[in-house]
Amino acid sequence: MTPKKYEFEHDVKLDVEARVREGVKAVLEEVLEEEMTHHLEAGYRELTPTRRGERNGHYLRNLLTSAGKIEHLEVPRDREGEFVMELFERYKRMTGDVEEAVLEMYLSGISVRKIASVTEALSKVRVGKDAVSRIARRLEEQSRGSGGSALWRRRNTLTSTWMPPT
Repeated sequence: MTPKKYEFEHDVKLDVEARVREGVKAVLEEVLEEEMTHHLEAGYRELTPTRRGERNGHYLRNLLTSAGKIEHLEVPRDREGEFVMELFERYKRMTGDVEEAVLEMYLSGISVRKIASVTEALSKVRVGKDAVSRIARRLEEQSRGSGGSALWRRRNTLTSTWMPPT
């Protein structure tokens, strides 16, 4: 493959990835707006007798998804601060798919440094060892709370340690 052809294909790939991320961002923002409308029981500037509050602009955040890093995602907020989105948790920076992939690598015995390298190569964002540890700890706690799910049993099988769920 000639260098120019390789460069062209690389540029096309980057362009497609950027367009996919833009599309995902647009869909996420629309879903968040719909969640806010449902929460307030009224659309933007709509006055209804059942209205439960007021919109209070947006805040920006970054979110790591399976499509890559979505930057400057506009998340709506309400004046009372009661809006809780269902799309992702308030302080969560990764979607469930990304967390599952990180956890799967962790459970397979891949080192934390290797996981960080893989996530950086795939999404241009490095998931540090602390984040991997937090994900694993949170999912272990959830597994224990659910009466010993397959995830908990699998981790114990991989580490060759049997621990009964609490």
